[in-house]
Amino acid sequence: MKSQPHNYSPSAPLVFQRADRCESPNALARLAYSNAPGQIPLCVLAGEATPECWQGQEAITRGDFQGIDYACSGPVCFASLHIGTSNSDCADDANAAYQRLFALAKHLEYPHLLRVWHYLSDLNLG
Repeated sequence: MKSQPHNYSPSAPLVFQRADRCESPNALARLAYSNAPGQIPLCVLAGEATPECWQGQEAITRGDFQGIDYACSGPVCFASLHIGTSNSDCADDANAAYQRLFALAKHLEYPHLLRVWHYLSDLNLG
């Protein structure tokens, strides 16, 4: 029997808090910004970088689909993929990444992408 697709509602249980207060069993994603290995290399313009923790309120399901890591909790799912540098066209790379994201959403029966973050290293170097 096919399960029902996940439905998002404004009251969907998703919690954002500082990563240093993150309760690991419910963590969907932890994001940190700095030049340290394994973190998103963004410059902090003022003050200290605030690491983020996004938590679900239901059991977490984690997996990998076509090279995309994901963590889902009820009606929400976080996914992460990295596209390395290549000599190909940026538009082609972006199109391929979105096709993979939509394939993941279909595979997991999430009918919509709620939010997509992009990080393009060295975007302004010319």
